[in-house]
Amino acid sequence: MSPTVTDNLIYDVGMHVGTDSAYYLRRGYKVVAIEANPALAARARAGFATELRDGRLTVLDVGIAASHGEATFWVCDDWTAWSSFDRSVASRNGNSHHPVSVRLRPLVEVFAEHGLPHYCKVDIEGNDRYCLEGLSDRFRPRFMSVELSEYPFLERMAELGFDRFKLIHQLSFSPPTRRWHAVRRVAPHAKLQAGLERGRGLARGALFDGRWYFRIGSSGPLPFDTARGWLTLEEARELRDYVTDQFASGGFGLLDSFDLHATDARALARL
Repeated sequence: MSPTVTDNLIYDVGMHVGTDSAYYLRRGYKVVAIEANPALAARARAGFATELRDGRLTVLDVGIAASHGEATFWVCDDWTAWSSFDRSVASRNGNSHHPVSVRLRPLVEVFAEHGLPHYCKVDIEGNDRYCLEGLSDRFRPRFMSVELSEYPFLERMAELGFDRFKLIHQLSFSPPTRRWHAVRRVAPHAKLQAGLERGRGLARGALFDGRWYFRIGSSGPLPFDTARGWLTLEEARELRDYVTDQFASGGFGLLDSFDLHATDARALARL
């Protein structure tokens, strides 16, 4: 692992409305936040003016891609979290959306300029895979999170030297289990199932850090707050395949999404 990792630095790739950045700042970390939506980036600069002035926060209004350039970014007017370079994502459920032109940069270049972080959270609706471009076992964060999708993130992260993983539901910030999923499916509607999932997180104590409440849409607790619950590649692959099969069979739906956390045994030994 690269010795140039900055221990107190976190990247928030896909800042959105700044919920995660605010939490990381509260925890005492310096934050580099990346947001492709120009309106949200401008709002962040106004809302976090003190943190920007103090040098604790950097906001970059760029999109992450494999190379430099410009591209059309589709802003979802009805649900800004679904804004994406992929129009099919921004227009889900017939949502109103409009295009803006956004400058593109490779994430590895941003790392080189602003520092290699202890942790990098990625949630950029369709472009997550580009955040792995150019990384290696010797140049990557100690901890990294991406949103689970059809892209083989697990295998790609293993190629980068990650060997410990967590798969976490974004509503409950808890790992999926077959037993819990069977209980949850008793609810007849997707919204009720989502409510049960959220309640599970509350019962497990995963929705709070002291007085801080992890709202729906946030990324939840930091993956390295506990050394427990990490899976080997084989264990994570089995769980990932189960979740993928459930999406294919209708067991999970549009209200369900999962984050994949990755690290390695060396980083866990530091906790």
